Amino acid sequence: MAMRKQGGAVRGRGCLLTVSIIVAILIVMAVLGNTDYLQWDNAHRKDTTAGYEEYIRHKPNGAHVSEARRRLAALAPNSPEEKDEWDKLANTGMVRWYLARYPDGVHIRHLIDSCRAVSGSASIAIKGKALVWDMTSNVVSDANRKLPSHLRADLSDSLITVFMIIGERKEQVGTYSISHEPAYRQYVDIAVAYWPEKTAVGMSSVVSKEPRASRPVQNQPEYGDPAESIANWIAGLPRTR
Repeated sequence: MAMRKQGGAVRGRGCLLTVSIIVAILIVMAVLGNTDYLQWDNAHRKDTTAGYEEYIRHKPNGAHVSEARRRLAALAPNSPEEKDEWDKLANTGMVRWYLARYPDGVHIRHLIDSCRAVSGSASIAIKGKALVWDMTSNVVSDANRKLPSHLRADLSDSLITVFMIIGERKEQVGTYSISHEPAYRQYVDIAVAYWPEKTAVGMSSVVSKEPRASRPVQNQPEYGDPAESIANWIAGLPRTR
């Protein structure tokens, strides 16, 4: 019996220690969370590019990072720095940096509108190297990695043709028999421009690969992958100087 009591006392102390550790962790989390909230509240009250950038710098894993980035994107078109950055885009690396930082910038949106105004896609040709940028997700497209190496722009290349994915449309082409999930073909809208001239070349729509005819059972739709189709379309375009 004494052994059982002793064992019970040890277990009791162990439980108290565990509870103390949990309480300490909760206190630390509460303090950190409060700090995150205070810094976010400060940035949100200022509602400036500098304020949101400071929040992201100090709290890269903060609860409001996504919202801070959205506000940065919304403020960017009104930022005087955007025009300065636009004027000095000299190579692929700088173009990528600008597109990532100013996805809704006044100048890039004006260029895309100019691409829409060019009739047809017959005039599209590659000048220099190619960069495929996905404006819908604000990153280099998977299609860029599928380009032939001799066509894919390096960061230092100064003469490039930029292919900007600006939207996707889907068309249902089937339904899987067991999951009853739809299968979609995708149509990708691409605006094309030359750098460093910042000249609108035109627009084109590229059709994705067909979705798989059969697949393991999954409770989600299937989409045809457009990346390879885009890369093949670009590789087949004529070259110009």
